[in-house]
Amino acid sequence: MGPNVSRAVRANFSRTSKNVTLESATITSNESPDSPDTTIRLVTSLSDNDLTREYHGVEDSEYFLPSDVDEQDRLELQFLIMTVNSITCYDTCSKGQFFKLSFVCLVTLNSFKRRDIVRNDIKEFLAITPNCKILDVGCANGWWLDSIGKIYPTAELHGVDLAPSVIETAEKFLPKGKFFAGNVTSGLPYEDNTFDFVHQRYLVVGLQKSQFPGVIRELMRVTKPGGWIELVELDMTFSRCGPIFQNYLDKLAEVMAPREFDVLAGTNLLSYVALAAQKTRFRVKKITKAIVSMPINWGGPLGDMVATDFKQAIYNVEDIMYKPLGIAREEFKSEADKMIDESKDYKAFSNTHAVSFQIEKK
Repeated sequence: MGPNVSRAVRANFSRTSKNVTLESATITSNESPDSPDTTIRLVTSLSDNDLTREYHGVEDSEYFLPSDVDEQDRLELQFLIMTVNSITCYDTCSKGQFFKLSFVCLVTLNSFKRRDIVRNDIKEFLAITPNCKILDVGCANGWWLDSIGKIYPTAELHGVDLAPSVIETAEKFLPKGKFFAGNVTSGLPYEDNTFDFVHQRYLVVGLQKSQFPGVIRELMRVTKPGGWIELVELDMTFSRCGPIFQNYLDKLAEVMAPREFDVLAGTNLLSYVALAAQKTRFRVKKITKAIVSMPINWGGPLGDMVATDFKQAIYNVEDIMYKPLGIAREEFKSEADKMIDESKDYKAFSNTHAVSFQIEKK
């Protein structure tokens, strides 16, 4: 992460209140396994003149965020934001009621006094062996894998990401990890029943609606009986936005629509899990859903961090969004600043959804 952003972000870690709600359900299916649906392929309609950033260059993916250093810095900030969220989530929910692994990053905080207690709670909840195998799909630079590796120091850590350049960075950041550059919609390069725990986060602009169930089936395939899967997604329909920010979100939804992305991917995670289970011989149990609301530019240090993350995320889609907004490229960053600035007055917030479940195979 860039040194200026990193110092500012790390200095702002603080416990912050947010809303957490829980749901539980059980889904059972006896049908045969199916492979990910890879039949739909759309081509991003941008000319070379529109492109000013480095992108993944994978023809069969509609993922439109850059793969350069600025975007990787933002993704690290996003990871640190989840760390701040994790502390409150751990304190808010009783042990055994909330599946903490989406927020396992909190164990890297040396200032978190109950770090060792949390690590032990996670081990007890998962009940997997120290020499387990763990997979992160959409691993970026490997921060989450590095974090869970602190709980399971002898675990075999694997990561998959779309961009080869990102994988190269991950290999340098986490030399003990085993990384693969590829599109999860084309299938994972692992045998059945390989992993004890599989984690996938923030692919809302990477997977089409029709692809989510097939990808989840693929995660089920590579998970061992008794293993765990966790899915974390952001809804792209933020709440209490001001008029400038809302106009941007409306235009973003229009851009996402022909790519068949789901702006409510977080809300729909349970439905995607249900659809995935209907076409498998897998039995899904102990399913839990958590919803975490994050303030944008208000509510203290967390809101400041979220504002920085979202502002940079908007900057990073300038190539794609300045024309739909009907403004000159030179005006785009100023417009993005206005979106985040007004969020303080309107008390805007976003929702992140985490769904976790255990796999049984008949």
